[in-house]
Amino acid sequence: MVMQRMSDQARDHRAAPLMQLLDDLENAVTNGRRFPGSSKVTVDGQHVVNLIDELRVSLPVELQQARKVVQERQSIVIDAQEEARNILDAAQERANYLVSQAGVLGEARQRSEQRLREAEENARRTSHGVNQFVLSLIDDVESNLRHHLHELEQARITFEERERTGV
Repeated sequence: MVMQRMSDQARDHRAAPLMQLLDDLENAVTNGRRFPGSSKVTVDGQHVVNLIDELRVSLPVELQQARKVVQERQSIVIDAQEEARNILDAAQERANYLVSQAGVLGEARQRSEQRLREAEENARRTSHGVNQFVLSLIDDVESNLRHHLHELEQARITFEERERTGV
């Protein structure tokens, strides 16, 4: 706030001589001697020329300062526009990345879920096939065992009969 007041005071100090010179020039014309019936005025020529010279000296400083302020403003605007472009570019890149990442992740998730379903179905089919094969083997072994058990029982009966008959 103090810097702002100092800046305002410095601007007022620079503007005061310029305004004072313009006021002095206006007073010279206003207070000049008028010709009756005319809007023409006589003024002290040397005094007016001196005021104009002082204005010329003061104006370039004021114009340079004004030009500098305009250039600084333009520079600030250009920097702000560039920064805004950079922010927008970064935001666009981030958005593209997130969209592509979300798309890739979503597609990968769908593919993995499909492969998991296929694997589970294959496991069910394989498990069913293995169960059928094992049951078939058990049936074959049981059938063979029954057959051999029957033969063993027949052999026992034959040996027991021989034992009894003495053969």
